[in-house]
Amino acid sequence: MRGVGAVGRQARGVADTAALPEYPYRDDALLLWDALDAYIGENVSLAYPTDESVQQDSELASFFRDLLHGLGEKAGVLPASLDTREALCKLLVEFCFTVSAQHAAVNFTQYEFYGYVPYRPAVLTQSPPTSKGTTSEESYVAMLPNRDQTQTLVGIGKVLTSTASDEQYLGQIKQTWLYEAAPLKALEKFEGRLKEIEKEIDARNQVRSQEMKYIHMKPSRVPSSIAI
Repeated sequence: MRGVGAVGRQARGVADTAALPEYPYRDDALLLWDALDAYIGENVSLAYPTDESVQQDSELASFFRDLLHGLGEKAGVLPASLDTREALCKLLVEFCFTVSAQHAAVNFTQYEFYGYVPYRPAVLTQSPPTSKGTTSEESYVAMLPNRDQTQTLVGIGKVLTSTASDEQYLGQIKQTWLYEAAPLKALEKFEGRLKEIEKEIDARNQVRSQEMKYIHMKPSRVPSSIAI
């Protein structure tokens, strides 16, 4: 998992706003990242008053061991240990951002590319060229999927990028098991911040060029989790 936190931006070379002043994904995603960070941080503080209380949670420790074991060689993307509130918050923010905002940005843009098969064919029926200047329109068309394959690919792309009629979007919690005042207040603050972010992204898109308008980080378009 690598999100848009400071480490992720630095690793991908997109943190420098002077070198890359207009990057809507980064700029809008940071709004959601910070909102999740604040909400999750508040809940972690409520559940774990001290770092020692994190260390004493045997079920949390077991979960983390299972996570490390399941990821195997990829476990390096996780914190080295889960013994502080800060480490726990970082892990949860990364996870929640990945299955909500990051997934929305990657998944729901697919049809823009795969919907027109000659532009981004998911299947080739012949080997691709290995050197420049050796192709023609006829040889390119011969590589493309046939009509039946094309219909299947377009259909798959459409299904994968569609949302359910009863989709639950970020912050639109239809049922909660929270009853205590402090968690409910934190949730209310989070929902309020998401409404502000929605308006802020709309305002940004008003001044962005047509090519740079970006809607995929609007909370109203970000499902709370992956549904497939």
